[in-house]
Amino acid sequence: MDVRWNRMSDREKLEIVRSDVHRIEATLSALLSELDITWNAMKETRTELGKITKDVATLRSLWPRKYSRTG
Repeated sequence: MDVRWNRMSDREKLEIVRSDVHRIEATLSALLSELDITWNAMKETRTELGKITKDVATLRSLWPRKYSRTG
């Protein structure tokens, strides 16, 4: 590629760089979108786990013998 690159005009080199930057931006955008989806799913799961933990604590306080950890 070095020989070919050296034979290119500045305009051709800029066009290749511009194309590469566009491709990198598209890839980063897709990755960030996936990250947002994953982060939101994790937050939602954490909220649901918090609700379950609260419900379990309530059950244990209301019926300590039935829902104790020892059985």
